[in-house]
Amino acid sequence: MTLSGIYTAAVDRIVDGKHAVLLVENDEGETIDEKVVPVTELPEQAQDELGLVSVKFADDSPIEYTYLQTETQKRRESIKETLDRISTPLSERTEDE
Repeated sequence: MTLSGIYTAAVDRIVDGKHAVLLVENDEGETIDEKVVPVTELPEQAQDELGLVSVKFADDSPIEYTYLQTETQKRRESIKETLDRISTPLSERTEDE
């Protein structure tokens, strides 16, 4: 698949402190591609795992990044809530969990 246009991408992991693995998402939030880019190309706030960026692609190459602060915060809160919920013993959970 050749990417062209603007997509949301999640920083999945940082490798060697030099490269970021981006999981590129479609409009439904499903991962459609994976790209490895120099971490220094990302906005400073996004240079850690779980950061979200808007990425503009041209001919499958990322050419512009914008940090998505609000979306990053929401995603991190959602992950934390999920981890808290699954780490709670079943005997301590309420009916709505």
